[in-house]
Amino acid sequence: MPQRLCAIYRVRADARAIEVRANEIAIEQSVEMPLAAVDEAFVRADIVGRVETIEAVGAGLFDVRIALATATVGADPGQFLNMLFGNTHTVSGVERW
Repeated sequence: MPQRLCAIYRVRADARAIEVRANEIAIEQSVEMPLAAVDEAFVRADIVGRVETIEAVGAGLFDVRIALATATVGADPGQFLNMLFGNTHTVSGVERW
């Protein structure tokens, strides 16, 4: 099993939509493309981010814990920051990481 690092994102969402939002963040932070376009079994199994937990923390707020593959970071500090923050900081409703 590949090693993973975990990031927690605070997300504002409707309770009915939080699972979809969490999965969108996991995919964006890991492969940055629609999951349907990922046809490599290795990438789907070992690289695509995984939602580990979703915890309600207030009215319409959730802490989403996502596991990201360390293989995508290597020894590059810049890539480490990109994996944690990436494009998610531009997504509406992400309150903090």
